[in-house]
Amino acid sequence: MTFGRRSRYPATRAVGLQPVRVGQRPIVSNKIDDASITRQVKFALLSHKSTSALKTHVTTTDGIVAITGEAGSDAEKSLVTKLAQDVRGTKSVTNDMTVKN
Repeated sequence: MTFGRRSRYPATRAVGLQPVRVGQRPIVSNKIDDASITRQVKFALLSHKSTSALKTHVTTTDGIVAITGEAGSDAEKSLVTKLAQDVRGTKSVTNDMTVKN
């Protein structure tokens, strides 16, 4: 161990760890799972003032986001679609929300 100067491999300061270089790290996957996509869409809906996340149901299957529920206007329905499309990993969005008159 080196003290007084920065180690080239800071992780080796812990007992039993070996240095790992970026080129040697195993890559699990760059694919985002459906549950993560659903959570991110719901978070986007909760974060935006113009959408009602409580009246919106979101499910994701193989990257395809399905949205149901009740929208207050056509503009809200379009915004929900846009927010879902902007989530990383989303392949397509099916928005079957009904618009409250």
